[in-house]
Amino acid sequence: MSDEQRLVSEELRMQARQQHISGNAVEAIQLLTQAIQQDPSNTSVAMDMVQVFIDIGETAQAASLYGRLPDADKQSDIGRTLAGQLTFIELASKTDG
Repeated sequence: MSDEQRLVSEELRMQARQQHISGNAVEAIQLLTQAIQQDPSNTSVAMDMVQVFIDIGETAQAASLYGRLPDADKQSDIGRTLAGQLTFIELASKTDG
């Protein structure tokens, strides 16, 4: 993995974050997909993708992708936040009303 590929991946990730914040989830997913193709080892991209999936209600995809993250990423602050969101969504779906 070259430094240039890492930089391109991170730039695409930042562009995706801006699209996500602006409400353009489809564009964010496309940019994150490009970012992961540039640097498959950049798990920050995968965690961003999990967040986008959660935000658009694609919880099955979010949970599947989260499940493939390395344990170290799952134990990070962001990883624990994502796990909390997924758990909350799962519990809420089992609650009446």
